[in-house]
Formats: sequence, C-alpha cells, structure tokens
Amino acid sequence: MPDPLGVDLEKIDSGNIEVLENQMSTMEKKISLLPLPRAARVTLIWTAKEALSKVLKTGLITPLEVFEIEKFEHLASNCVAGYYKFFPQYKVVSFIVKGYICSIVYPAVTKKCFDIDVLKEGLSMYSFME
Repeated sequence: MPDPLGVDLEKIDSGNIEVLENQMSTMEKKISLLPLPRAARVTLIWTAKEALSKVLKTGLITPLEVFEIEKFEHLASNCVAGYYKFFPQYKVVSFIVKGYICSIVYPAVTKKCFDIDVLKEGLSMYSFME
C-alpha cells in the first residue's frame, strides 16, 4: 500500500494575511522561517495545515489547533520542512513557485521520493501561475 500524501497549493495574497493569521496558534506566529514576506509565511503555515488535513481525510472540519506546527527547518532547493505538534508521524515540505506556496505532507519515516526542483519546474508550466 502506498504511503499517504497530501498536497496543497495556494496563491500568496497579502489580502489574506489577517484571516490566515487568525487561524494560527501563538507558537506558530513565533516560528522563524526563511526571510519570507509576512503573506508568504502565513500562507505557508496555512498550506501545511491544509495538506495534513488531506492526509488525515478530515478536511478543515477538524479544529485547526489539532494541525499545529511545532517547528520548521531549512532544506536545500529553497524549501522548508515542518513538523507537527500532535502528528509527529508526518512532516511537510513547503516551497514557493511563481507566487504560490506548495506544501506536501507525507510520513516522516518515508524517504522523500520527489525532487523539489522538478516539481517547481513542472508547476511553473501551468498557465494559472502566470
């Protein structure tokens, strides 16, 4: 049986900052990420939560506190890996491509089987990302 995988892709929109920040925990607001603009940081945290909700097949009907992110670490290819407070068995890898944040959640014990640079290249070919 293949490992579960959740993906979320959201446009970075400064008009959404307040709404997305209202869905973040105090700890998430203090997490240090790449030197990203505020809109990108809050969108990244949102997509990480939404991608986990897809893996768990709960959608966003579950209280968002359950999907709280504990920490992020910087990876190669200008992306970050995140770890969940209540779901340590999963991790998220997030990156920016053409004004969008893409977050991919998969089991933490799984060896990553995708190439971020290839994903960025593939996503950048879609016309909606213009």
